[in-house]
Amino acid sequence: MLPAGPVLISYRQSDGTSTAVALAWLLRAAGVPVWQDQTDLPPGDTNERLAEALDGGLSGACLVTTEDIAKSGVVRTIELPELLDLARDPAFTLVVANNVRKAQPSTGLDYGAPDRLLGQPAKLAAFKQYPADTRAGLIQIVGELLDARAARVRSRHELTGPEQLRISVQTRGRPQAHPGDGADLSLRLRPAAHGRLPDADGLVDLQATLPLLPRALGKAAATAVRVTGGAHLSVAFAFGAALPTTLLPTLVVEDGTRGVWSCGSVSMTGTEVLTHVAAHGMRPLKATGVRREVLAYVDLLPTPSDAAFTRLLAENEFDAHEHVRPTIGGLLDPASSGPLIEEIADRLRSLVQRHDHARLHLLLRCPFPVAVLLGRLCNTLRVVVYEWDDTEFPGDPDARPRYVPTLQVQATHAQGPVTVVLLEASPMTGTTA
Repeated sequence: MLPAGPVLISYRQSDGTSTAVALAWLLRAAGVPVWQDQTDLPPGDTNERLAEALDGGLSGACLVTTEDIAKSGVVRTIELPELLDLARDPAFTLVVANNVRKAQPSTGLDYGAPDRLLGQPAKLAAFKQYPADTRAGLIQIVGELLDARAARVRSRHELTGPEQLRISVQTRGRPQAHPGDGADLSLRLRPAAHGRLPDADGLVDLQATLPLLPRALGKAAATAVRVTGGAHLSVAFAFGAALPTTLLPTLVVEDGTRGVWSCGSVSMTGTEVLTHVAAHGMRPLKATGVRREVLAYVDLLPTPSDAAFTRLLAENEFDAHEHVRPTIGGLLDPASSGPLIEEIADRLRSLVQRHDHARLHLLLRCPFPVAVLLGRLCNTLRVVVYEWDDTEFPGDPDARPRYVPTLQVQATHAQGPVTVVLLEASPMTGTTA
């Protein structure tokens, strides 16, 4: 049994597809790779290819039980017998997503439906069942499969010795059942159908699953995490906020050139040696009782590109704003950038505190690892994180790129670090706008 193998979703397409698709994307957003026929079944004879997938190193499975599943010969004669056999191994996790309710007046979950519809003598009743017709039930399933994956990582470490838990984060490209990244958790979001912005529904998935991550790290007994990949910077920041330094002492981020980035806690030296802060247009505070709004533009790339920043200032009012750049030019050195990141986080906190604990609007123009590490250090702040976009819209007289509010993040929030998904899907095209 492969600890990093995918989870198979077994279902009847006629009435189970919507549940299977929603569950698959939630699992991927939580870091659990998924094998689903619509995305992972290679060309050829369906039954033969499915049998190959079942023999290909699954770590678990979810059986989506719907009324029509009784008509599925594939589920009944191919998938289910194999899954029940795999489930004899305690390392294999089989759960049931039950979409069948009892008849009125109870309307509770019909726990006998899976065995009855698939002709099993009380075999499936032995496995955990969750309601599949509610979002909360699907998230429970994700938590169960994520915790099981983390527990297998812990078992591996007990055999081979402690090592860093490896997490890969990607928001671009199609996910695969076998990501090939060597990670223990492989976070993948729905790819955007259009433009540079992330997929709005993928961000909603992330909002639902990020709160599960700290518990999974506890199940894995992880004290150190190594992050790889690349993602939209709003997602990178939110991911970092899910793992603040108060929760996880050691986290390093590897970039695309194998440079390793890390930092400690927020700098309190106030030396201003590493970061130049240019303040612009400091307005008087708004009236008492009105929430203060401040803007910070963290600009760490060597070549300036301020058009979107200038446009945001022209189209919005903030109580204060700052443009943060390093005092030295060129690309940042991963090995020596820790103090710079710490000082930037201290600057952000200072800006917020000087303006009555304002909400921070954050523009990030920086490497992916910096966004992750800043998210870890801003755990006391309410932050609106933006994404850069250069999509041209008909009728927009301003052809300059723009910054789009994407996520509101607060690491200490009881419901999870992403408190609001601000990016909306276009009602006409289904793409983000």
